Amino acid sequence: MENKTKKCKYCGEVKPLSEFSISKGMRDGHLNKCKVCHRAYVKEHYKANREKYLQRSKEAYRAEGGREASVKAGRKYSNSPKGKAAKRRYYEKNREKVREYNRKWRREHRLQTRAHCAVYRALLRGDIEKKPCEVCGEVKVEAHHEDYNKPLDVKWLCNKHHKKLHRKKKNVFEKRLDKTN
Repeated sequence: MENKTKKCKYCGEVKPLSEFSISKGMRDGHLNKCKVCHRAYVKEHYKANREKYLQRSKEAYRAEGGREASVKAGRKYSNSPKGKAAKRRYYEKNREKVREYNRKWRREHRLQTRAHCAVYRALLRGDIEKKPCEVCGEVKVEAHHEDYNKPLDVKWLCNKHHKKLHRKKKNVFEKRLDKTN
């Protein structure tokens, strides 16, 4: 009959095999440290070698294409059936939290909310029409407000160029703050 227990090399306790991680390199197919001891070992090893791990992570990030590749992969996952299912599960588990966050954002950004609603209503009434992206000509576009006090004065931009514009504005704003400080 097969032995269903094993002695941990680190803590010395005899535990069931389910308490040991699987390892093909070991004769019995399980690590010689229990999961608790292995977790503690990994944590300590990371603390002792943190800089090495961070450097390796940065190198891998650069080798894989950096931020652009990471964003692209994230977008691809978000739009995949698996990503959409994950978003749905998160929303179902945290429905009230998400709703409260949205309520809070709308309260804190009343002017933007009113401008967004004005554009939506004007589109429904036919007062304004969506136009292709002003940069690349993409037909799937978003309304960009230069001034929220003029809710129907919008630029039509695709998601990519809309986000790029906001990143640029954020960077310019941060540079101005740095100069004043």
